[in-house]
Amino acid sequence: MIIRETSHSFYMILQHDHAFLSGEIVRHFDENSLLSKEAFAHVQYAAYEHDRGWIGLDETPIWNDRSREPYSFSDYPLLPKLAFYRIGLDEIEETSAYAALLCSMHFCSFFARSNDSDCLAFLQKERKRQERIRGEIQEVNDELVMQHFRLLQFSDNLSLYLCLNEPGTSKENEHPWFQKDS
Repeated sequence: MIIRETSHSFYMILQHDHAFLSGEIVRHFDENSLLSKEAFAHVQYAAYEHDRGWIGLDETPIWNDRSREPYSFSDYPLLPKLAFYRIGLDEIEETSAYAALLCSMHFCSFFARSNDSDCLAFLQKERKRQERIRGEIQEVNDELVMQHFRLLQFSDNLSLYLCLNEPGTSKENEHPWFQKDS
């Protein structure tokens, strides 16, 4: 769940709805600006579906007694979050191995600096998934994969920006994640 708090309420945006917006961003991207148009439909699918693991978690939001607000994607308990990331990746891979590769890379980037044993186990399993998928895909162009990965990250970040900030928000009132960028 993406949570935007106001003085009177919480706006709760389903992760899968945010992912739909991310997919729309990629859908409107000029694919001619990429190294190749190859696999662009899979990049779109990755953007639309990257948060499908949150569908089950967002069905029943849970309250964080400590912070006195609903848990959001950023503070959700780690073990269920990791389990549902994996479920979502498995579901994505059933339709598109390439999209699952991009989404797996995306999730791994969240935990790249973590020393938590559960995160490290997740990273290890996802790196094996990535290696397996790369082995299955004919002639993987690493530069194109990285360009597609960055496009997925860009669309996710832009969608998060739109979800976390009130329209017309001034720079100093933006969500803290975006204030450092000027």
